[in-house]
Amino acid sequence: MKQLSNQIYNYQPNNPPLADTKIDALYCRLSRDDDHYGDSSSIQTQKVMLLNYATQNGLNNPVIFVNDGYTGTNFNRPDFQKLLALIDKNLVRSLTVKDLSHFGRDYLQTGHYIENVFPDSSVRFIAIDDNVDSNNGYNEFMPFRNIMNGMLEIFQKRLEVLIKGIKTVCRQIRSVWIS
Repeated sequence: MKQLSNQIYNYQPNNPPLADTKIDALYCRLSRDDDHYGDSSSIQTQKVMLLNYATQNGLNNPVIFVNDGYTGTNFNRPDFQKLLALIDKNLVRSLTVKDLSHFGRDYLQTGHYIENVFPDSSVRFIAIDDNVDSNNGYNEFMPFRNIMNGMLEIFQKRLEVLIKGIKTVCRQIRSVWIS
């Protein structure tokens, strides 16, 4: 396997890619960190997966963008905004993510980027686990996966409310038993 470690760097505003070289963006996101110093273990796993994919599939100018601890329900994330700025400057050849949910959970905004912004900017979009690659044409299941990710977000929030309620009731019952 080709060694890319000397070519790979996290995007820094003072260290942009060369103007005449398009990058292959590798995007990692996790909404909650796992109390690690530095990148969370999920982010580290995503980086390894994305770098392996890049190496095996000829994405020879990888640049990693990381938003650790940012929600997927909107795109107001620092490294994603830096990535968009590079796309606007026509400096991005491809964008690879682990799966659609790590890209975004708002299915309307996610769809807008995947179906409008990236094609209009000639950016190849790849979601590895969802088997999405814009070079392979339109994936008719991608919008459904995108909607499912949005539904999962709703269910997750609802479950959090239910669990909080159950914990409250359990504390109340326990205090009645103890009293």
